[in-house]
Amino acid sequence: MSAAYTRRAGRAKLTDFGIARVASGGQLTAGELLADAIADARSGVVEVSPMVRAFLRDRATVSTEVATYFAAMLYLSTLAQVGLGKTAGPLAFVALLSVRRLVLGARRLLRAGYRFDDVRAAILSEMTARKLAGADQAAWSASR
Repeated sequence: MSAAYTRRAGRAKLTDFGIARVASGGQLTAGELLADAIADARSGVVEVSPMVRAFLRDRATVSTEVATYFAAMLYLSTLAQVGLGKTAGPLAFVALLSVRRLVLGARRLLRAGYRFDDVRAAILSEMTARKLAGADQAAWSASR
């Protein structure tokens, strides 16, 4: 008797879990099989819906835009000697429009039935993928 498990959508499901003894040594193997099932479950791929993915792209775009507007405002007011009143108003307005677009995207997600946990899971999935890609790149660079 062995513990068999199937992997579906990143989750391990134990179909027949019993303590099996190896005929030759008489050692318990159920712990190893359980460890394999848990490892398979943790390595599952999180599927992110297109709406959540679009929201994450907008989030990255808005943060870059706001930082660029702020840098432009600082440059124009200090180095180009343009008055702060002339630069802050228009650039703040454009930055406010970018943030408004992000808020509308978040409201659209809420109306579609997505919650904070869905966005949080997508962010964690993206972060994990970037860490793994960075680790793979570091391992590849070290091997050369």
